[in-house]
Amino acid sequence: MASTATLNSIEAQKFENLRSAVSGFNHISANEKSDFINLVGRYLSGEAEQVDWSKIKTRTDDIVVPYDALSLFSEGKCRLI
Repeated sequence: MASTATLNSIEAQKFENLRSAVSGFNHISANEKSDFINLVGRYLSGEAEQVDWSKIKTRTDDIVVPYDALSLFSEGKCRLI
């Protein structure tokens, strides 16, 4: 788990409130809850690595199919128009 020692008392209380709220979510797994809390803790404590946005590439249409190109489901199969 990420350290929250670097958080001030107000941030630490907000983080604990978030942790408590997330623990009540029944529609996600315990692992998802834990992973989310760890990521938020890393972000708040400054442990998270910075993202180099210049390395992020936009997906092309051969990877992401536009919604309008999708057809309705037919007999359990999805076809492209």
